[in-house]
Amino acid sequence: MPQRKTRIIASGLVIGLSGLLMISIFIISTCGRSIGSCFASGDEIILPAMIGAGLAGMMFYALFGGTGQRGWVLATVGAIMATVIGAMLAILVLGLWSGENILNDASVVLVGPWFILVMFDQFPLTIFLWIGIMIAAHLVLRWYFNHDTEL
Repeated sequence: MPQRKTRIIASGLVIGLSGLLMISIFIISTCGRSIGSCFASGDEIILPAMIGAGLAGMMFYALFGGTGQRGWVLATVGAIMATVIGAMLAILVLGLWSGENILNDASVVLVGPWFILVMFDQFPLTIFLWIGIMIAAHLVLRWYFNHDTEL
């Protein structure tokens, strides 16, 4: 079994990459055919989204990678929690990164989960992509935890 510290880092990386993939999909889907102009306006979102998702992955790593029905239920709870908390942390990191005094109004971090809900509403295909990405993250972490390997 990998050491706890290695598991936390590996889980953070997997969920962080999942968050990066989701925000990239969102940016591309909102830009339509003009991907170049989209990345010019959306690049400030990518790093905070990955940091937020990575931190959330480190917080909820224990819910991913389990076996059986219980493992899937915990992974579902972990995916929802990691997405909500990761979106909140992404907004917090974005505010701190841009120099905004975001800590004066704590409700600003609720924009992150709202942003995810709007994305799902405006682009319903992203719901299925999110589900696929979270299933892949769960299966990758299950394989990793069961094979006692180092990244």
